[in-house]
Amino acid sequence: MEGVLISRSDIALLAKVRRPLVSMWPDRGARAGVPFPAPLPEAGPPDLFDGAQVVDWLETTGLGKNPDARADLAAFGVLADAPRTDPVVLAGLTALLCLLVVAGELPVDHDELLDLAEATDPDDEYLYGEVEALADRLAPLARYTALLADAAYHPAAAFETLLDTDARTVDGPRRRTALSVAARRLATSTALALGTDLADPVYVDLSPGGSDLLVDLAEAAGERRTVVAAVSSAGGPAGRLALRRLRVHDVVRRPLPSDVDGRAVLPREAVVLLALPAPDRPADPDADVLRVVDDLALGSAADVCAVVVGPSSALTDRLRDRDAAAVRGDLLRSDRVRAVVRLPAGLRPSRSRSRTGLWCLGPPQSDEPVAITADLVDETLDPTTSAELVTDLVAGVRGGRALAEHAFRFARPLPARVLRARTGDLVERPPRPGRLPATADLLARVAAAVGRLGPLPATAPVVTAAPEGWSVEPATTLGAALERREVRVLPGLRLRAEHVDPAGAVRLLGSDELAGVRPGRHADRLVLADAYPDHTLTRPGDVVFCTAPRPVALVDRDGGAVVTYPAKVLRARDTRLVPAVLAADIAAQPAAARAWKGWTVRRVPADRTHVVAAMLDDLARQREIVADRLDALTALATVLTDGAVSGALDLDPTD
Repeated sequence: MEGVLISRSDIALLAKVRRPLVSMWPDRGARAGVPFPAPLPEAGPPDLFDGAQVVDWLETTGLGKNPDARADLAAFGVLADAPRTDPVVLAGLTALLCLLVVAGELPVDHDELLDLAEATDPDDEYLYGEVEALADRLAPLARYTALLADAAYHPAAAFETLLDTDARTVDGPRRRTALSVAARRLATSTALALGTDLADPVYVDLSPGGSDLLVDLAEAAGERRTVVAAVSSAGGPAGRLALRRLRVHDVVRRPLPSDVDGRAVLPREAVVLLALPAPDRPADPDADVLRVVDDLALGSAADVCAVVVGPSSALTDRLRDRDAAAVRGDLLRSDRVRAVVRLPAGLRPSRSRSRTGLWCLGPPQSDEPVAITADLVDETLDPTTSAELVTDLVAGVRGGRALAEHAFRFARPLPARVLRARTGDLVERPPRPGRLPATADLLARVAAAVGRLGPLPATAPVVTAAPEGWSVEPATTLGAALERREVRVLPGLRLRAEHVDPAGAVRLLGSDELAGVRPGRHADRLVLADAYPDHTLTRPGDVVFCTAPRPVALVDRDGGAVVTYPAKVLRARDTRLVPAVLAADIAAQPAAARAWKGWTVRRVPADRTHVVAAMLDDLARQREIVADRLDALTALATVLTDGAVSGALDLDPTD
C-alpha cells in the first residue's frame, strides 16, 4: 500500500515486536547489507517511515513476527486519516475488541464482521452501531484491533490502553471526571467490605457511563469472589462504552430494570457505587450532583448501601447555593447518610487542586441515629490510610454494636441530629489534643529558662502554680472559629512585581518575609492607592500567615502593612484568641498541613488574656533587641576579621 506513513511505535505494532527492537534494526540491517529504510525528511519530527518500504524490508530480512504485515498495513493508512482520538474510530475499536472477546477471533471480510456484530448484539445495545459506523474502514480496523490485542496480550488490556490514551489526549468527559487510583481504591474497598454482609450482593453503578469503579472492584475481588454488576441503562455513547468495557473484562452483568418514571429498580441486596459528576454530565453544578444522590436515597430500598464519591463542594463544604443547600438538607433529614468524609486534594487528576468528598448511605437506624465524619485533607490516601478509613466507614454504616465497639482511626461519631443541624461545613475537624505537662514540669522549665537568661525586667510576671479548679478554655480550629465569627480572614493582595519599591513607605508582608528568606519589601503609598484602590492595611495585632512551603505566621504589632498573596491576614475578633498564641499555634502545625481551616488553635481564658498578651508582647520585644545585638556582633566580627587579615587594622588586646 503506497503512501502510508508509520512511526517506530507503529512499526513495532505492525511487526508484532517490542518497541526497543525496532531501534536496533537499522544497525542489524547495515551489518547484513540490507539497510533499514530511512525516515522521510519531509515528514518532520517525530520520524516517520514509508510503510511499504518497511514491509519490503521485513519480508526481505524475515524479521518480525507478523507474516501478514503487508495486509495489516492498510489499517495504518485508515488511522492516518482518522486517528484513534476520533470518537467514531475510538468507539469502533472498543466495539471490535469487545467482539473479539465474544468470538475469539475477527473475520477479515466486511460483511462477515457486520453479521458477527449483529449476531452478538441483535438489539444494538452496546456494540453493533459502533461497528456499523466504521463503514468502509471496518475491515482494516479489524486487522488493527487484532494487532492491538496481540500486542497487549489480551483484549481487556488493549481496551484499557485505548481508554488511557483517550483520557490523556482528549479533553472529553472521561478525562474531566476520572478519579485517581487512590480514590477508586477507597471506594471499591468500602463497597466490597459492605458487600460481605450480603448473601448475594449486586454492585451497581448508577452514574451514566460509569464503569471505572466496577472494573476496579472486579479486579480487587479477583478469584476469591464473583462480582455481579449492574449499570445504568441510560444509554448514550458513555453508557454503551461502559457496557462494552464490562463485557471485555468478563464482569457478570445483571440487567437493571426501570420503573414507570424511568428510575432504576435496585436489587434488594445492592451495593451502589456512584462517582459524580457522571462522565456524560461532567459540568453538573452541586445542586444537580446532590439531586442524583437524593434520587438514589428516595428510590432505593431502605436496606440498600451506597458509596458516593463527588466534589467536596457538594458533599462536605459550606454551600452558597440555596437550591443545593435545600437538597442536601433533605438528604440529611432522610437519615440515610451514615458517613461524611472530606478527602485530600488531587484525587481528580484533571483538577488537581479540587477536593473530593465521600458519603456512605445505609439503612435508617431505629435508635438515636449516629453518623460519622472525618477530615483527611492533610493525609496521604495510601493503601494503609485507605484500609483504616474503610474500617471506620463500615462501622459507621453498620451502626449499633459495631459502631459502639469500634476504635475509630480517622472518623468521629456524632448524633445524626447534630449533622442535620449544620448549615455550613458538614465536617468539623476536632482540635488535636495537645500534651498537657504536669505543673511541676512546667515550673522546672520556667526556672531553667530564667537561670539561663539572668535577671528579668521588672515588668516580668511572677510565675506560680495555678490554684486548683482554674477555668480552662477548650481548643478550637480556625474553621470553627471562622464559623462562629471569632476571627476574620482577609486575602493577600496580588501585587505586581513592578510595584515593589525599595524607597516606598509601606511595608509588604508576604510568604518570603514570613519565612525570612529575604529582607522586607516596600511599596509607594500613592502607587498602591492608584493601582489597588481597594487594598487594605494591617491593624496592630493582626496575624499574617501562609500555608506553603510550610505553615508560618507572625504578629504585626505596628500595623499599616500590606499583605501580599499567597499570605493572608488573620484578625482575631474574640479576645480569647491572643495574636501571639495564634501565631505560635500556626507555626506548630505539621509541615504538610495545608488546610488551614483544620488547624488547632488555643484560646486563653478571658480573665487572663491581658496578662498573657502583655507578657508575650514584652518577650517579643526583648527577642528583637537580642536579635539586633546578635546582628551587630556578627557585623563587628566580620569587619574586624577583614581588617586584621588585610593588615588595615591593628588589634591590640591590651588597649
